[in-house]
Amino acid sequence: NIQSVRLHLYGGLVEEARKMHQIIALHSLKTEVLKECSSACTIVFMAGKTREMGPEARMGFHRYHYVAQSDSHEADLLEQAYLISLGMPSDFVSKALEADTVWYPSLSELYRANIVTAQVLQ
Repeated sequence: NIQSVRLHLYGGLVEEARKMHQIIALHSLKTEVLKECSSACTIVFMAGKTREMGPEARMGFHRYHYVAQSDSHEADLLEQAYLISLGMPSDFVSKALEADTVWYPSLSELYRANIVTAQVLQ
């Protein structure tokens, strides 16, 4: 009977986020954020059939860091292609991956990029 997943994460492991993304997408669940969803959490958030954000929430994006990857340029290209495959526009992905520190786009930027599809109704 689960219909939604509420996220509040400041980051995590990219591979684990991808696994969570697959589970949420498979079950057509809604994702929602009331406080913060940053870094790998955004991969999980993008799995939502609808993606809702509360008025006080924020989403943070940055370039991912791979410890075991020898070619960081190749890793960046693969990550860019993956994020685009999730439905993120290429210009949004480029800006997100340029940030070495966390970039918090405005709510209007998130709506324009179709990252957020609705506001959380409380």
